[in-house]
Amino acid sequence: MSELKPDRGMPWYPAHLLDPGETAIWWGRPNPARYLLRQNVLLVAFVMLCLSAPCGFAVVWLLENTTGWLRFGGVLFSVIVGVAFLGMAVWRALDLPKEAKAMTYVLTDRRALIVKPASVFSIAYPSITFIDLVSGAGKTGTILFHEHWVDHADGSSLIRDGFIGIANADAVAREMRRLQAAAA
Repeated sequence: MSELKPDRGMPWYPAHLLDPGETAIWWGRPNPARYLLRQNVLLVAFVMLCLSAPCGFAVVWLLENTTGWLRFGGVLFSVIVGVAFLGMAVWRALDLPKEAKAMTYVLTDRRALIVKPASVFSIAYPSITFIDLVSGAGKTGTILFHEHWVDHADGSSLIRDGFIGIANADAVAREMRRLQAAAA
C-alpha cells in the first residue's frame, strides 16, 4: 500500500474522476510559478520583445527621416504595434498561473490523469513507456511520462508531458514506477 499523501492544497477527494472500483492514491495541482516556467513564457516574452524592438527602431528612424503627418502616423503605428506585442507576452504570463490553478493531477491504482477545465487526459500504467523525474527547487519537480507529436506550420515536434511543478515529486515518481511495474 502507498504511503503517499495528497497535496495539502487539495482538500477534496476526486471521486468524480474515478472509474468504479478505482482508488485515488495521490492528487494535487501544479505550482503556478513552475508551470509558468515549463510553458516557456520567458521564451514568449523574449520573442515579443524581439518583435517590439524593431518597432522602436522604426520610431527612431521615422523621427529622424520624416516630417508632418507621416512622422506622426508612423510613430503612432509603431508604438501601438510594439505595445501590442509586449501586451501579448504579459497577458500570456498572467494567464498561465490561472490555468495551473484550474488543473488537477491524479494518480490512481490504475492510471494517471491530467485534468484541465476543458479536457481530461488519462493514461493507464501499461501504456506508460517512461517516467522521468526532473527536479526543481526544494521538493518541487516535474514528472514526465507521456509524449506526443504536435503538428504546426513548421512541421511537427515531440512534446513531453506529465505532472508539471508538483510538490513531493520524488515520492510521486517512486509510486508511479511501483504502480507501472505492478501493472506490467
